[in-house]
Amino acid sequence: MLRLLIVASALLLGCAGSAEAKTTVVASGIDNPRGLALGSDGTLYVASAGHGGPTCREKAGCFGATGQVLAFRNGRRTVVASGLPSYTLDREGTFADGPSALTFGANGDLLTINTDDEPEHVAKWPRAARSLAGTLMRVAPGPPTVLTNVGDQVRAFLLNADGPDLFRDILISDWNASSMVPYGDGFAVAGSSWPAAKLDANGVVTGVFSEPEDSSLTFPAAVAADPRGDLLISALDITAPHVLRYPAIGGEPELAYSRVASVFSMAFGPDGSLYLARIKIGLPFDDRPSGSILRIAPDGKRTVVARGLQRPGGIVVDGTTIYVTDYAADVARPLAGQTKAITREIAMLPKRHRKAARARYEAHRLGGRILKITP
Repeated sequence: MLRLLIVASALLLGCAGSAEAKTTVVASGIDNPRGLALGSDGTLYVASAGHGGPTCREKAGCFGATGQVLAFRNGRRTVVASGLPSYTLDREGTFADGPSALTFGANGDLLTINTDDEPEHVAKWPRAARSLAGTLMRVAPGPPTVLTNVGDQVRAFLLNADGPDLFRDILISDWNASSMVPYGDGFAVAGSSWPAAKLDANGVVTGVFSEPEDSSLTFPAAVAADPRGDLLISALDITAPHVLRYPAIGGEPELAYSRVASVFSMAFGPDGSLYLARIKIGLPFDDRPSGSILRIAPDGKRTVVARGLQRPGGIVVDGTTIYVTDYAADVARPLAGQTKAITREIAMLPKRHRKAARARYEAHRLGGRILKITP
């Protein structure tokens, strides 16, 4: 009963649809979709974090090789890479960590980074998962190939770096690269538990992006390169509602935008507008939408172009069209046979909340999706 009430309460954190733009479903039934990449031929690639698996270890979660990278084109779904590490804190796998960051390299290779965790936790993972933890992989063209281990490099770099001790606690936190973009001659990578890192073209960590002493940007989750080549970094943490700009020519970071909290991913449009996928953090019985897409025009004007997203993840912009993942596990598995029970729980809620709760449950039941947003 308690678990069902928690599920029903979580359903109230958002609702379907958007009044600002037309939203259509490009693909559904994706297991925890995260990062997106758009190929030159119009193919959409998505990192699917999976749902963990049957191997559960005390204080280390449940593991499986359920992570994937998928491709969608002209209504067809193709598995690009499978058997990637995925773990979650429970057996249901409703929200899991797995492959998330996804981008193209300068040579056209499609790259992702496998999930990682504290070293003592990784030691408890199944052998196959341990060997891939924190690795940068080329998933296309050709068979999936490990290029280097970014997680180990970041930890080693920070342990040997001079400077303040603020990184020491971060070193023992879980590590999951959530965003990666080409930057300079290599890449910039951000995760939710460590400073954004600089990689060269071969995936070698060459540094981290330091933050101002008065900044609370300790959980960078999103990176994006603007048309000038500057790097923007935003935080998922609601206590750090701003975006910093790191000039391509070097120097100290500067404030780019304030009052932009809970940003999971960012992307620039061809006109220089910045699009931010935001996760709304609400309270139980709050029937407001849980996620939205914010557009910041070059002149600074802000417009919410889509609301009612469940949990927006990766985002790409193609002309005036926005593609975004709306993520959850395919909860038809853990909720199988419980539809009547959940329906009864929803019926027990205050009448004004029932419609939003039903919409939220349907969104969860369908699993993760790729949405197309057009003016």
